[in-house]
Amino acid sequence: MSIFVLVAATAIVLLAVTRLYLRFDKSGNAALKFGIVGTMVGLILDAFSLANHHHVFPRLSESQIIAFACWMSFAYALYLIIPAILQERMKKAGTVR
Repeated sequence: MSIFVLVAATAIVLLAVTRLYLRFDKSGNAALKFGIVGTMVGLILDAFSLANHHHVFPRLSESQIIAFACWMSFAYALYLIIPAILQERMKKAGTVR
């Protein structure tokens, strides 16, 4: 249940951050660029942190590391899906060329 709440909170935060980003970047595919670049940077940083979790997260148990990796998987899926949905909505509304 707690992972569901965490994923839902992540979706809300990502939606808010994506909308905020779209206020600054008015280019045609801004939402998609935001999702792809953010996911790429985050996955690189998180791959490093998971590979070195004994140094980065020394107090987490193995099960907590696995839970963190599961949450990251859902979060990065949302990081790609939410901007894509917003982009499609903007196209349908005619606000994107």
